[in-house]
Amino acid sequence: MDKSPLSQVKRKKILVYSQVIWDDVWQRPQEFAMGASRYADVVYYAPVPWHRYLKVHKKRMKPFRKVRGNVHVYSPRILPGHYRCPAVKKINERFLHRHLKSLHRRYQFDLCITNSPFVSFFLDLFRDIPVIYDVIDDFIRFSWAPASAPREEQLLFQEASLCFTGTRTLYERKKRFHNDIHFIPCGVHFEKFYQQKGEMPADLKDIPRPVIGYFGTISDRLNRNLIRKIADHFSNASIVLIGPVQSSFGSLIEKPNIHYVGLKPHDELPLYLKEFSVCILPFNMDEGTKSINPVKLLEFLSGGKIVVSTPIPDVVYFYKGIVFLAEKEQEFIEVLERQLQNPDEKRIQAGIELARRRSWKAMVEEMLRRAEIL
Repeated sequence: MDKSPLSQVKRKKILVYSQVIWDDVWQRPQEFAMGASRYADVVYYAPVPWHRYLKVHKKRMKPFRKVRGNVHVYSPRILPGHYRCPAVKKINERFLHRHLKSLHRRYQFDLCITNSPFVSFFLDLFRDIPVIYDVIDDFIRFSWAPASAPREEQLLFQEASLCFTGTRTLYERKKRFHNDIHFIPCGVHFEKFYQQKGEMPADLKDIPRPVIGYFGTISDRLNRNLIRKIADHFSNASIVLIGPVQSSFGSLIEKPNIHYVGLKPHDELPLYLKEFSVCILPFNMDEGTKSINPVKLLEFLSGGKIVVSTPIPDVVYFYKGIVFLAEKEQEFIEVLERQLQNPDEKRIQAGIELARRRSWKAMVEEMLRRAEIL
């Protein structure tokens, strides 16, 4: 029998209640769960509407699975229309409340961290443990957010013992609602995207070069008109969009040189990035989008790529002089054209060095220290 001190230490148990489905675009919540599992047992809980399960996730998702020895992923199915129909939301919340109650009895959680503001229905279950609100996005401003969204978020701020934000803009926007809130930036797996070892993905082998690339969620946050104009102007190039296409994006932009290759496992993205000539962040400049700091940007920079973006506040603040910023569509296209012809090597090297200094491990450990888990 192992008598070492570590074997006798009771591991903490953390519940991560997430707005982000485990199998969706890989980002901060999944990275936190994986990183925290080095120090604690983690339950990652993200409800999945039935229609999304059947349409997108059926082949690879199970209601419960272990993705690592200390990470248990729960993906309970819920009725569609959760945020559109108050009656459906109420039914789903009753089901989720019962399920979470049983899990709390089973695991005896020491901490609950949530990135969803829509959790007022279960806060009564966790009055005996700290609840942390990690504000990863301004979900209450999304077009699909229910009318109750602002009130629900305010209740969470009142109940939370500690708050984090994933962007500086979100910190400035939310700091007045809580007296213990901290901006903790995201990280990157630098070596994974810097090395880019492996064969060219099959779905990129036969498309024309150069490749203008993007990966991430394809939703109404992207500027459809800008993407269309890029495709028209660079008719001999390929525009590759990697990620799930949400209904909010509308119908696909049908152009012969726009390639939608779907959601790819995160470990495969470096091989796609390797084929990109230039990376784009063609976001709309609305109130919801202005609060983001795209995780993919650090991945693009780690891969030694030129990045052209609309002027998202966090990107302007942290990456000015490294990322090319263009507010107007014609300006965006002109920058793309110059960088495809003659990439700015100084910016590429500056981007690599900046990304090299950022890590998910640092993010996770700061969050756990503030939560007094470390």
